[in-house]
Amino acid sequence: MLECPPVQFPHSQEEFTRPYAVAADLLFWGYMGHAVSAPRPIFVCADIGRGHPFYLDGLRQELGALLPPGVPLESHRAPDLSGPAGRLAWFAIRQMYLRGSSPGLWSGLYARLRRNNDYDRDTQALRVLRSALRAGVARAGRGPIVVSHPLLVAALRPHPCVIYQHGELVTPGEAVVLGAHRVLVPTPEAAAPFLAAGYDASTVCITGLCIEPELVAQAEVCFRDRVSRLDSGRSLTGAFFSSGAEPSPHVETLARALGSAVHSGGTADVFVSRGGRFAAVVTGQRKRMSGEESERVRLHSFDSRGELDRLTALQFHAFDYVVAPPHERSHWAIGLGLPMFLVGPDVGPFAPLNRRLLLDQGVARPLEDGPGFGASLAQWLAQGQLASMANLGWGRHSNLGFAQGARYVVDSLNSWQGDTP
Repeated sequence: MLECPPVQFPHSQEEFTRPYAVAADLLFWGYMGHAVSAPRPIFVCADIGRGHPFYLDGLRQELGALLPPGVPLESHRAPDLSGPAGRLAWFAIRQMYLRGSSPGLWSGLYARLRRNNDYDRDTQALRVLRSALRAGVARAGRGPIVVSHPLLVAALRPHPCVIYQHGELVTPGEAVVLGAHRVLVPTPEAAAPFLAAGYDASTVCITGLCIEPELVAQAEVCFRDRVSRLDSGRSLTGAFFSSGAEPSPHVETLARALGSAVHSGGTADVFVSRGGRFAAVVTGQRKRMSGEESERVRLHSFDSRGELDRLTALQFHAFDYVVAPPHERSHWAIGLGLPMFLVGPDVGPFAPLNRRLLLDQGVARPLEDGPGFGASLAQWLAQGQLASMANLGWGRHSNLGFAQGARYVVDSLNSWQGDTP
């Protein structure tokens, strides 16, 4: 069984000048650790973007299948657990994410702030978030806290057992933060920066790729059918996704590419947030198409992550390739044998690293010519390059990252129970 090691504090001068504050934190969490409620996993979501919340969704789903009946799974948004000051701070962070993904002044400010992120520095802003969160988390119950955003690892220090799920294939510097008792990562390459930062190897766990369980269940059959279609030279079906922030350059490139693919005889499954920018652009685009072409643009609208996952699972069997920014669905190219075309410009710290990884692995191509995409696609299909991309992206890693991660959470819960008098 897992035994959570002691918390590691940042070794900054400021931290050592605050011994009384640190002692108060330890006393607070120590007291809450012996509250009367039964221990249970508590998921806390930053609710920023799609990626971080998505990883918690999949982990929680698999954990629900492992735990015995009657063990509740607490799930909370960080803003909902915070007081007024904390909610305002989370609102500002979310707005920065949404505004910073489009060109202009906000984009420059957002990029500068992301470059300077160091969650191991105990800043005033971090102390505000910590103060706002800790009472709410204590009210939520007693047990290991599961998070997927580095800011939450920093804000929850020194809770006795924080499990940090880093589900991404790449690990930029801002994703590495000390203070978690267990870190879940998909590959050894993603684990390396955590080990270099000082985490003990026993606390950094390789799970495999974090791919939707509904897709994993049909992955092998879909892969065989996809390769058969790619080898036959038939017209193809592409899946088109934007990011949660829907920056205008991405939306415009996606729209041009899907229009070109459809005009060349293909089909497009387009997934859009209801009422969003991408939905408006594609809806207008369909109205300008001929009736036959318009029917080959299949628009799938969603209001929530759960609805998006359900729609994706229903249509996944038809996908021959995917078009998206490189920080979206990159696991599909590496783990499911689904050729990927990468939309730019890259936004945030993950996208350029993902782009480099996918291109180096031979499972993706940059999408540089939206209007010419359909013709290029036909050429790559005839030359066998799409089939090669698909084969390179199949069988490299385990696709059971959520299921294996859930087992590590159960280990942590068992350890917590074992330490309870």
